[in-house]
Amino acid sequence: MAAVSETSDGLGDSRIEAQGEVAVAVLALDSGDVTHAADHIGAALHLDPALPEAHEALARLVVAAGGVDGALACYPTDRPYAGAMAARAHLLAAGEHWDAAVSLLAQVVAFDPSLPWARVAWLERPGLAAALSAETVLHAVLALTRELPEPVPEQGRATLAPLYELLCAAVERPESDSRLLAMGSGLARRFTAFERAESLALRAHRMQPDQITSVMLGQVYRATGRADDAITVWLEQLRRDPADDYLQTDLAELYADTGRPELGVPWLERVLAAAPAHEKAAPALLGLRYRIDQDPRHLVALADHFRDHPDHHYANDLLTRFCGDASWLGYLEAATESLVNLLHQVIEEGPEGYRDLELRCTVSAIEPPSAALTLRQVMRKVDITVSEAGDPDPRRGDDEWNPAGAVVWHYPGDGLLAEPAVPAPSPDAAEKIRQTAQLRWPHLPAAYDFAVQLSEVPLPDLLGALVHPPATPDNEILRDLLTQYPDLWVRAVQMWSCLGIAHHRADEPWDQSTRRAVLLNLLHGPEDWVCEAAAVALIAIAWTRPDTRADIGHAICHRFVTLAQAARSRAVTILESFCRLTLACPWVDEEYLGLARKLVAATD
Repeated sequence: MAAVSETSDGLGDSRIEAQGEVAVAVLALDSGDVTHAADHIGAALHLDPALPEAHEALARLVVAAGGVDGALACYPTDRPYAGAMAARAHLLAAGEHWDAAVSLLAQVVAFDPSLPWARVAWLERPGLAAALSAETVLHAVLALTRELPEPVPEQGRATLAPLYELLCAAVERPESDSRLLAMGSGLARRFTAFERAESLALRAHRMQPDQITSVMLGQVYRATGRADDAITVWLEQLRRDPADDYLQTDLAELYADTGRPELGVPWLERVLAAAPAHEKAAPALLGLRYRIDQDPRHLVALADHFRDHPDHHYANDLLTRFCGDASWLGYLEAATESLVNLLHQVIEEGPEGYRDLELRCTVSAIEPPSAALTLRQVMRKVDITVSEAGDPDPRRGDDEWNPAGAVVWHYPGDGLLAEPAVPAPSPDAAEKIRQTAQLRWPHLPAAYDFAVQLSEVPLPDLLGALVHPPATPDNEILRDLLTQYPDLWVRAVQMWSCLGIAHHRADEPWDQSTRRAVLLNLLHGPEDWVCEAAAVALIAIAWTRPDTRADIGHAICHRFVTLAQAARSRAVTILESFCRLTLACPWVDEEYLGLARKLVAATD
């Protein structure tokens, strides 16, 4: 079903626009043009399905068209946009074609459950539930359960209540069969009506203990925290049908959800022995193994599985779930520098006009230049003094850094405070980067793919953004967060700019590519957040392109080891971050992974 575009300015503007459509429809009716009027009534219903004036105009259309049948002819099913089909459903109800009306309205509701399609009086007509056929009720329930989230948000429940109550009343009729009762249980469960859901599921299961009723009863138990009851029901069903691979997968994941993933592994191995590329069991097994040992190699395997089987969306779902809880894999790692901590303290204490506060601060040794950049962006009159460089000198980077390559920071006169070595990006490029940068992302391959929109941004602009970040987004929620933690925005811009560099001249062979040379130079440059950003971009490439893993893993490990060695004699604020980045390269030698785990454990 195709959609009519809705205004983006909110319900108020949608209602005003809908009223305008009704006004045009009334003019058309006055002139006898019923077809034109019908089009505008359908548009009005899409913009505001509960608008009284639209329903009044629809009633006038019936009169002008010579009755319900004439009005129905104005909404042929070969033009199935949402507003027109809602109008058709209301006309079918006016003609007392109840099965067709409910069936069609359920499809419209499923198309966009957020709109108040179901706020119509005819759904609450006495006796309507009894008048519907079991087939209509089943198809309507299935249409809704396929599209509704679980649980339905509270506001959505109120919007959908008339249709939901009608369908539940129809499901609860004495003559309902086990399948209808089981599906009705699923609908009730989405509305968190757990007593109703359990009653329907139990009734279905007692009537016919089969795959559908067992699954739905188990899902009710699972949703209400009775996992062992669900397991009992599912084990009984698997004794009846040992070949049910999807139920075996659900059982395995239920074991994992209740802290027993090792009990689920044999069930998934059994499924995969018969179907090695099972669309759900194969990624589920990787997910269970990750829950058992937290080894990122299982996440990389999930990424590989989804790349090789793009129709296996469950692999993507699991990858998103597990990466969302891991820094750099799904969100930005927090900065830890003393300059950033000082900034947070000033912001938290909130002295009036802190941005113009004259502040003098001294740090014992050089910190990443981006930390000082962040402080200076917020506090325009800050004076930073650095006591010493530290040994080994963080200004030099490590010995694989090519000084003639991409350099974004330099220390004038061998001083202790860095300055940008490249000009700011152009306004157009800065705006493109500003619109692209995110604080969270589903997982690294998704971030890599999303950053392709920066592929046409010139390389000098991407480098410039690393040290001249554009203004924060004009978004109320983000604005409040970034006012409190401005360092997050600088880090986000740097990471996404490096991901943009990862797409620069993507047709060049990796080993001789500009993108490789630039990212490696940034990785091995002076100690800074830019090194972390370059590492994230490189690892995103490696997760996406297995043929680059050996090369990128070597580079990440080399940088990690130089930082770990430096930390023996001075503070290295980005070391913990590089430990986690190294662990995100699980294909490298255990020597490096073991050291990274040891250092992370010591920090924790």
